[in-house]
Amino acid sequence: MTNPPLKAVTTGPSSSSSQNDPVLAEIKKGYKLFNAAESIIPVNVMPASMAKLYYTNNNVTSTVAGATNNGVHAEMDALDGFYAIICGYNDHAFGSVNLSIEPACTPCCIRCSAVLGLLGVVALPNSEKTPISMGTNQWQLPDSIVKLLSIKTGNKEDLYRQFGLISI
Repeated sequence: MTNPPLKAVTTGPSSSSSQNDPVLAEIKKGYKLFNAAESIIPVNVMPASMAKLYYTNNNVTSTVAGATNNGVHAEMDALDGFYAIICGYNDHAFGSVNLSIEPACTPCCIRCSAVLGLLGVVALPNSEKTPISMGTNQWQLPDSIVKLLSIKTGNKEDLYRQFGLISI
């Protein structure tokens, strides 16, 4: 049995689509920025149920765990938890620490990889990303991370609110 061809598998969203669609272009940009090794997985694989976000501040490394819940993937849950609990939703505090992530069991989907790449989160060794969407739930990005992306990139929040709505 062969998997159906996926436009995003080897090159991400097509360049002609990306030029006409700023959402696709931003996903493609962030995906390329995330430094994990690329993995091709079957379409029906579920997203990681757990992820750990490591942060280093003043030479002390700590973790925030995330879990997949209600359409929010584990990587985004960990990122949101870090931003809320550790940074107190302060974007300057967010930028003052080194962040790395370790998804459990499965690669980061294209959307999670794009967000992590745009925010400068580093993949730990043996972490992987995949250029496809994963899971059966609608992918969601927490509002706090939408706002953080807007602050960090200078783009409007609406661009990031559309990440979960676009077909990849």
